[in-house]
Amino acid sequence: MERLTEINKYSDLLIKSLNDREKLIEALKARGEITQALSLAEQIQSYEVDQISNIVYKKINKKSNKMIPIRSTSGNIFTIPAMAVDTFSVVDTTQAVLSYIPSSDHFAIKIAGRLLHGNIGQCLTKDKELKKVKNCKFTSCKKQDCMFYHDPLLYGGNDCRNFTHHSGQQIGLNNLEEIHNLTPEDLSRMSNKLMHDLLVYLLAVKIKGG
Repeated sequence: MERLTEINKYSDLLIKSLNDREKLIEALKARGEITQALSLAEQIQSYEVDQISNIVYKKINKKSNKMIPIRSTSGNIFTIPAMAVDTFSVVDTTQAVLSYIPSSDHFAIKIAGRLLHGNIGQCLTKDKELKKVKNCKFTSCKKQDCMFYHDPLLYGGNDCRNFTHHSGQQIGLNNLEEIHNLTPEDLSRMSNKLMHDLLVYLLAVKIKGG
């Protein structure tokens, strides 16, 4: 209980540096609280992460959901309610809450401990239009006009993945064994497509009812 009280005291700092102990320590040192910095550095262990996340969630959840705008290629603007958070690291792990990270322009949610993130991409048909469909293969790509998709978790930025009408391998009860053949890029694309489909569904329910 005493540890949670101390963690709660510094929850504003934890929100900004939950996954970066060095930043947390430096922030506390800057405030002249070296003893607390060393104590937290020693005692924040993996088993406390869920407790910290819950504290962070409760603090963020005091803010009401915002209506996040999505602009279609035709210029129409649609909105989806989501909770704006600073980073992917504080996307809630215990509640089915849709989050939005402004810096990457991605929505995110955790289901069964897995982070799904993305936005509504374009459905492309022509070969010459197939941009931001496949993952970029360069670990330090700096091309502003690169035609490949850059995951904000790996590269930063605000790329949104696009899809073809046949994106992703179709797997069902009749071919579940093919899961063994999926590649890391297949899983990455599947995750983005799930978020794409979820957002489209939420918009459809909002507009059409149901």
